[in-house]
Amino acid sequence: MLELIQSPNKPDRDIYSKLISRFEYKASGLNIPDSVLDKYYGSDDNLNEISTCALIETFYAKNNFFLEEGRLMRDIYKIKNIPTIIINGRYDMICPPVTAFNLHLKLPLSRLIIAEEAGHLMDEKPIEKELLKAMQNPNQELKVFYPYHPFNRTDGCITFGY
Repeated sequence: MLELIQSPNKPDRDIYSKLISRFEYKASGLNIPDSVLDKYYGSDDNLNEISTCALIETFYAKNNFFLEEGRLMRDIYKIKNIPTIIINGRYDMICPPVTAFNLHLKLPLSRLIIAEEAGHLMDEKPIEKELLKAMQNPNQELKVFYPYHPFNRTDGCITFGY
């Protein structure tokens, strides 16, 4: 695939980039209407973005996302003391919820949120809602992990120190 979207023939490159990108969206998203995709992929205005995303995706895929099998779980101890919010779509076919659950079990300071009616894409409304909630009120989200930590200040400031 990578060779196809790096073709010296621009019309071929554009066709393959659109095909790869559209497939990725269909595999990743839960409720993306074809009409939305037809509009996006039917416009040449989006061609640079489509080509760039397709190139990055296929480059990473060809290189196994620069991770050897099992490395993330094997090295998880390196971040086990970092408060983490894991947000995963219930119908995510790229990173299934069981993967998020297993990650959550290895991170004692993590909170797992399963976004209903969502796949893998962060701009699906249920995932977007949870991401915004986590970013808009990090103090509240992090209180779960540190009940006596400065995160729990009532003045809205996060301090990293005692």
